[in-house]
Amino acid sequence: MLLICNLGATGYLIYKSQQTVNEGTASTDESLPAELDSAEGKEALFEKFREPFNNKDDDKLYTLLDPLVRTEVTREKFDEQMPLIYQIGSTINNGVYSHYDYQGITRGRKVFILHYIIETDNGAATLDITIAQADQEPYTIWGFHINKQ
Repeated sequence: MLLICNLGATGYLIYKSQQTVNEGTASTDESLPAELDSAEGKEALFEKFREPFNNKDDDKLYTLLDPLVRTEVTREKFDEQMPLIYQIGSTINNGVYSHYDYQGITRGRKVFILHYIIETDNGAATLDITIAQADQEPYTIWGFHINKQ
């Protein structure tokens, strides 16, 4: 039951940001943004999410999201969904980057999902962080999803 709630809650954030995927042609060979091209960059993204998540800091988590996403996911909707996500994720003790998937182009931005294997107080889980990048601008976070294994 919690898995279904988590999928609905976190999936909504990702779905809203990707519903117009493939305005261009998707490529499986697309490189990650330069800031995420190293192990340190991927770890920095993970920590950028983990710290406010573990502190249950909804304000910080919400401000991590791209302003475009925040226009579609109101703060009220976000606050409604987070308690369910916290139940699944509990406290994230550590995590390791696994791989990424290129999702194509949405709203003029390349969209990627970075996958992490995480250890929580509730056991093993996966964390997916969706990011987007327009041209050579810094990437932005479009959503996140935690799934209990």
